[in-house]
Amino acid sequence: MNTQRRAFLFGLFAGGGLLGLRSLATGLPMSFLADARADTPPPPDDAQFLILSTSGAGDPLNTSAPGSYGHEAEGAVYNARAELLPTKIQLGATSAIGAAPWGTLPAEVRARTSFFHNSTYTLSHSDEAKVLRLMGSAKRLSGGVINGEDMAVSIYASRLAPRLDTLQIEPISVEDLSLSYDGRVLNSVSPSALKRILGAQKGILGDLRKLRDKSLDQMHEKLKDSSLAQRKFLDAYASSQTQVRGIQDSLLARLDAITGDSPDDQINAAITLVLMKVSPVVTIGIPFGGDNHTDTGLAHEAEEIVSGVDRVSGLLAGLTSAGLQDRVTLALSNVFGRTFRDSKDGRSHNADHHVTVMIGKGVKGSVIGGLRDLGAGKDFGASPIDSSTGAAAAKGDIPENQTLESMGKTLGAALGVDAGTLESRIKGGKIISAALAAG
Repeated sequence: MNTQRRAFLFGLFAGGGLLGLRSLATGLPMSFLADARADTPPPPDDAQFLILSTSGAGDPLNTSAPGSYGHEAEGAVYNARAELLPTKIQLGATSAIGAAPWGTLPAEVRARTSFFHNSTYTLSHSDEAKVLRLMGSAKRLSGGVINGEDMAVSIYASRLAPRLDTLQIEPISVEDLSLSYDGRVLNSVSPSALKRILGAQKGILGDLRKLRDKSLDQMHEKLKDSSLAQRKFLDAYASSQTQVRGIQDSLLARLDAITGDSPDDQINAAITLVLMKVSPVVTIGIPFGGDNHTDTGLAHEAEEIVSGVDRVSGLLAGLTSAGLQDRVTLALSNVFGRTFRDSKDGRSHNADHHVTVMIGKGVKGSVIGGLRDLGAGKDFGASPIDSSTGAAAAKGDIPENQTLESMGKTLGAALGVDAGTLESRIKGGKIISAALAAG
């Protein structure tokens, strides 16, 4: 690991008088630790962390997703392998036909899972960053003026960080992906690098138990002449000794499980970063079939869709074991989807159809939009969407060339980003309430 990246990692966790570690050790928000005499902070709200799986490979996830089936008579080719047989998938009150692996997700997970059919308007692998910028529709706010482009994840992070009290505002990537924030290119952090910094016995995590006791003693001393309400807040908000030990044990176990930079390692790293409240947004890469032009019999597609759903299940189980199941939203969104009319020996790039998967407390079980035949000599694309119902509709008020922007706004709303920010910072598209949980 180069010196610059090592310094970056040390800065994440050791900066600000170890506020990040002290917050983890005590359970107190960093804003409270920074000034113990400040007004009592408000209780945590429903703002969500985001773990985003993204890839420039252009996975064929869209060909297996609920909402993509039912076009055999029009020439759509579905994966006929036994692992991917079409199955009725129950998504809360909504049912749709999808590949069998999606039905293996627990019912309570499917009830908060939305399959959002959208276009990405590109055929190029190298346009992954452009898609994250919603192909130019996600706008930067500089000096109070909306000007230039930003990534949607950075828009989300800028609004979520103060509410989640994270160590940094900027999103962070644990895969080989260069994110940007307000025009600045950001460093990525590999899981193995994270383990080297935090996982050693004398690593920066140190002894959280001692740090907890010392920090709470300092806070009580500072607050001895403060209001009773502030002292009660301190006692009520701080984690118990047992909880703190559980957090430490969970962190160290996850770090110990990291053996390299694989998708499973990235998942462990992402959960660790959320537990440590480093950033509101962490990106990873879960493969779902890859660049499968020459995938004979679509065997690799079947294998990785099964393993991809298994990894999603494992990630969600990890969040639950860490007590984060209601604090983190998972999204799967890539550079483009795959064609349906290719032979069974592989699929080509599809700029017109892709599926974004959203899973979280703020998400309602649903299929948003769907598939439409683009005509003779062409493939299938995302349908226009009726914004009031989320249904695919030939005359829907969201045309196919606004589905990516609508996805970006809807995901932001599921995370708890305010509608005013989404409307001003993402040009075009609409928030689709049918994909959002009530309340």
